[in-house]
Amino acid sequence: AELAQGYVQANRTYRLKCINIEADQDNFKNLQANTESYGNLIQNLFGTFTENIDEVLQKTSGNPTLFFLDPFGIKGMDWNSIQRIIHRGTATDLWIRFDHTAVTRLNKRFRGSDKGAIKSFDILCNSYGIKDRNFLHNQLSGNSPEERKQNAVNVYMSRLKNEIQKARGKHFVAAYPI
Repeated sequence: AELAQGYVQANRTYRLKCINIEADQDNFKNLQANTESYGNLIQNLFGTFTENIDEVLQKTSGNPTLFFLDPFGIKGMDWNSIQRIIHRGTATDLWIRFDHTAVTRLNKRFRGSDKGAIKSFDILCNSYGIKDRNFLHNQLSGNSPEERKQNAVNVYMSRLKNEIQKARGKHFVAAYPI
């Protein structure tokens, strides 16, 4: 927001606008209060990323865009939304803070037959865009916590690489620990 404001003050010929999405009501109110002074340089949307993808894509249409996705866990960041970003046809950078801990926790619920376990694993299927539950579970499993972590990240990176390859031919996908 400060960078966007600096561009306006420096009379740049280009503009930077920020779209923030927050699903927690209290955090959203706090976000609204803390960004109010930036005026129309900031737009805050309530809900999950997936719930707001149509509006975000409409607002960024035709403009180079940096998407920084920083979900709490992985819920609300469905694969079909990621695909829509990748296929948007305009210069796009996509940065994702990927929560491998949530993935391994949800993958442990695979064998559960209760409603909560099924719903938990559905979140994984939606996030990875893989409908075959057995296949996804096997891809994410491993003999150690480190192996399960690597599998969670590698499977997601592979999905990204393949999708970007289909959309653009060229791609760069990398993972960095935070």
